[in-house]
Amino acid sequence: MLGIYELEGDRYKVCFAPPGKARPDDFTSKPGTGYILQVWQRALLRSRR
Repeated sequence: MLGIYELEGDRYKVCFAPPGKARPDDFTSKPGTGYILQVWQRALLRSRR
C-alpha cells in the first residue's frame, strides 16, 4: 500500500492509495477512488489529582 504522510506539531496526516493504484500526490480522498485520508490530532492529557 503506497501512501504519503505529514507530521506537523501535534497533527499527523496520512493518505493511502488502494492496492494497484499510484501513490497519492496530495492529501485528498474523493468518493469512489479508494484513497484513504486520515488526520490524527494528539489529545491533551488532563492532570490527575
